[in-house]
Amino acid sequence: MQVIALANQKGGTAKSTSTVHLGAALAEMGKRVLLCDLDPQGHLAAAFGLKTDDLKWEMAEVLNGRCNLAQARLKGVRPNLDLVPTDRRLADLSYALVRQAGRDTALTRAMATLGAEYDWVLLDCQPSLGVLTVNALMAAQGLLIPMNTQYTSMLGVKDLLETVHAVQARGNPALKIWGVIPTQTRRTLHSREVLEYVETHLGGRGIHIYQAVPDSTRFQEAFGKGKTVFELAPEVPGALAYRQIAEDMIKREESARA
Repeated sequence: MQVIALANQKGGTAKSTSTVHLGAALAEMGKRVLLCDLDPQGHLAAAFGLKTDDLKWEMAEVLNGRCNLAQARLKGVRPNLDLVPTDRRLADLSYALVRQAGRDTALTRAMATLGAEYDWVLLDCQPSLGVLTVNALMAAQGLLIPMNTQYTSMLGVKDLLETVHAVQARGNPALKIWGVIPTQTRRTLHSREVLEYVETHLGGRGIHIYQAVPDSTRFQEAFGKGKTVFELAPEVPGALAYRQIAEDMIKREESARA
């Protein structure tokens, strides 16, 4: 089971969009996938057209030990794809976790209950480097960094990499940086300059740079309809990019096991 966190402390980087579409692409390729929402905004459920108003269990209840991941998950959101949703309760819990012993490993303990049910678990992190993101990094084996092609987004990546080094030193030395996903790319000089910088300064440090995901209004349209872009407009370049990234992830995992 590969546990991958998707994180960037800056908002608006298509982090949740990337989690949804990589998870959906992996599931379509026959992999058993679990998505876990660690962002109190709760966008993952909304992306699949699900309401979280009346949930008995969700991610906050998992992290405070009132239920396990199996109890909180919504099964069959899509074929091969399950989801542990979240709602506003997670925002309240994040403040309480700060004062608790073992606060950084609550998700790690929860993950231990899953067994071998899934091939991939993707963790959608909130846009900050707080206790919820640290929990994800402590539980994960890999980190994917969605980064839109703006200079301010690169500053968030620098801070995130420093947090990764701290997490590796504090208790998860197995955490690897799987790479950067350039998102919301456009045919502008600014976007091209940012991509060149990423290739030079991050790629030059040995960090894998995945295929860029072109910007498209189709992603917003799909979200509003509770669908993935694969279901609404599978031919758009952004959809093809996410499928290619998912294929690359599978190849990387298979290569590591060989």
